[in-house]
Amino acid sequence: MGTRKPGPRLGTSRRAQLALAHGRKPNALATLWYAYSGHNGEDVVLQGQMEWANFLLVESTPRVLTVDYAPRPNILGGTHHAALASIVAYNFEGASEWHVLDAAEPDEKQVSLAYISKVPSKTLIRAAQDVGAVVVVRTKADFQAQALLISNWARALSWIAAARCHGLSDMQERAFSTIRATGPMTLRAVQRDALDPQAFALAVAAMFRLVQQGRLACDLHLHPLSLNTKFSLNRETGDV
Repeated sequence: MGTRKPGPRLGTSRRAQLALAHGRKPNALATLWYAYSGHNGEDVVLQGQMEWANFLLVESTPRVLTVDYAPRPNILGGTHHAALASIVAYNFEGASEWHVLDAAEPDEKQVSLAYISKVPSKTLIRAAQDVGAVVVVRTKADFQAQALLISNWARALSWIAAARCHGLSDMQERAFSTIRATGPMTLRAVQRDALDPQAFALAVAAMFRLVQQGRLACDLHLHPLSLNTKFSLNRETGDV
C-alpha cells in the first residue's frame, strides 16, 4: 500500500488560490475550475470551459516534463499573457508547445478566454520560436473531437488527486512489471488483486500516473472509463 506523505492544509491553500483567481483580469465573473494536476503535482485554477478542456487534454498527454497553466505576463511583453492557456515542455527531443484557445463564439461569461486575435500571430509565433517552441491553436471543434478522452480524464484525475498524499512508486513498479511480464491488464483485474478498497483506489491512481508518464497506454480515447479499461505497454515510447 502506498505511504502517506505530509502536505499543506488544502482548505486554506484552495481558498487563497480561488480568491486570487476570482479577481484576475480581464473578467472576475468567469467560471472557475479548481483541479489537481498529475503532471505538476499541484493544484491549479482555470477560468472558463475551454481552459478546463485544455487542461484535461494536456493531462491526458503522456511524457510531459513541465506544464505552466498560468503563463507569466512577461512572456509576451507583459500585456498579453491571457493569450496563452498553457505552455508545455515534453521530455522527448526537447519539444515545447504554446497552447492558444480560439473560441469562435465567445460566451460573454467567458471573456477571459484567450482569443488569438488578442496577439498578432506573427508576434506570438516569433516569441515561441525564440525559445524553440511551436504555437498550437485549439478550438471548440478540437475539444469536441476529443470529448470522450477529455471526459474520461476528468474522472481519471479524481483518482490521482485522491492519492496525492500517498507515495505510489512501489505500486507503479509492480504494475508495470506485471504488465510487462503477462500482458495487458484491466481495472477489473486490478480490483480483483487489491486487498481492500483503499488499495484498489491507490492502485488505480498508480496506473493512471504510469499513463501520464508514458510508460503505459490505455484505451480512454476509445471507451468510457470502467472496470474494462485496459492498460498495456506503451510501444510508442519503447518502454517494453
